[in-house]
Amino acid sequence: MPKSITTEMTDELVKSVKAPIMLMQGEFDDGPLRLWTGTGILDWNGYTWLGGGDLLHVSDLPDSATLEAHKMTLQLRGVVLENIALALDQVTQGSPVYIWLGFLDNNNTVIPDPFLAFTGAMDVPEIAEDGATVDIGITVEGRVSRLLRKKERRRTHEDQQIDYPGDLGLEYVAGLQDMQVIWK
Repeated sequence: MPKSITTEMTDELVKSVKAPIMLMQGEFDDGPLRLWTGTGILDWNGYTWLGGGDLLHVSDLPDSATLEAHKMTLQLRGVVLENIALALDQVTQGSPVYIWLGFLDNNNTVIPDPFLAFTGAMDVPEIAEDGATVDIGITVEGRVSRLLRKKERRRTHEDQQIDYPGDLGLEYVAGLQDMQVIWK
C-alpha cells in the first residue's frame, strides 16, 4: 500500500532547509516508551516524546515496492551499567514498535502529519559493553518477517497442554502413528 503524505509534509519536502525527525514508540512491560531523534521534550499526537539525541540510533529504514521481509535496528548507546538490568527486564519479544518520519517547523513544532514509516515487532536485545557503558540494540522485524517464520508447534498431546492444560482431545494422537486401520 502506498504511503500518503499530507500537504504540509509535501510543502516541507520541497523547502531548501528542512528539520527532519524520527519518532519511535516501543511497547515495553511498564508501558510505551516514546523517543525522538532530537534533544529535550517534544509534544506530538497528545503524547510527550523524550529526546534521544546522540544516544538514539535508528538504522536505515527498509523500503521496497515488493512484498519482502524487512528488519531494522534501534540502538540506545551509552547506557550506564547499573541501568542495564532495568532496560533488559522491560523488553518482551514480539512487542510492537512504530516509527514515524516527520519535520519540525521554525518553532520546533511537529508539522502535521508525520507518516508511519515502519511497524514491526521487537526481537531479543543485543548488548555490547566497553566497561563503563553499554550499547543496547534491538532488532525490529517487519510484519512479513514474522509471517515467514516457521512455527514450531505440533498437534500433539504435549503441545495441546501448553495452551489448554488438562484438555485430553489429543491424548491418543501419538498412538495413531503406528496404528493399522483395515477398511472393509
